[in-house]
Amino acid sequence: MKLSRVITAVAVGAALALGSATGAVADSGPKSAPRVENGGAADAPDRARDAKAGKAPKIATYKGKKMDLAKGWGAAKVCSEYPDLTIKCFDTDKQAQADMANFAKNDLRAMPKVPKGRTAKIGAKAAAGGPAAFAIGNGTCSYGWVCVYEHSNYGGRKLQWSQDGTKTLGQYGFRDQVTSSCNNDEIGGMGLVDYRDNMIDPEVINGLGGCLSNLTNVDYPGWGTGSWNDRADALWM
Repeated sequence: MKLSRVITAVAVGAALALGSATGAVADSGPKSAPRVENGGAADAPDRARDAKAGKAPKIATYKGKKMDLAKGWGAAKVCSEYPDLTIKCFDTDKQAQADMANFAKNDLRAMPKVPKGRTAKIGAKAAAGGPAAFAIGNGTCSYGWVCVYEHSNYGGRKLQWSQDGTKTLGQYGFRDQVTSSCNNDEIGGMGLVDYRDNMIDPEVINGLGGCLSNLTNVDYPGWGTGSWNDRADALWM
């Protein structure tokens, strides 16, 4: 693990300790108005770094047509990047899950066997006491996958991966738009990263087998800097 990740993991440990044993952070209510973190001139270096990291567009298939995710998702609500790095988008999570099952018939990496002590799906319900309207989002995060969501409690658009690596969210049309996440990967941690110049890039760690149901409740490093809501520029898994 890189030194920066070790340092950052220690820094955010206190925030993550507020979560449940599965890594979920309790929700206090509907998410607040999005903070447009990359809208000012101060974030120009972030955009330049984001563009440099994204060496090629992420082209997805949606209803038989190709689209560059960085330019918009159209009416799609769920996009999945498979182990072979192909990307498919769907109107519903049910459709996405069915396609994952079909893919697994020819590539067992898509749906690996769930080991004892882990669950096949996580993130289906909000924390106890959450508003009923936010109790169920786009569905669940299947074992072997890492998922991010546009809204708290797994609502809004959903983006998921099964292949480890660093994902530049701007390429997927998801930069500064993550409000909840789940790490149901086979092994290892997952981190959301906010690119910053002249300092270590802040990270928030999502533990293996758990979810962060509302990033508005996870403090961003530094006094008076707000939360991790709509901050992530990249994701590593």
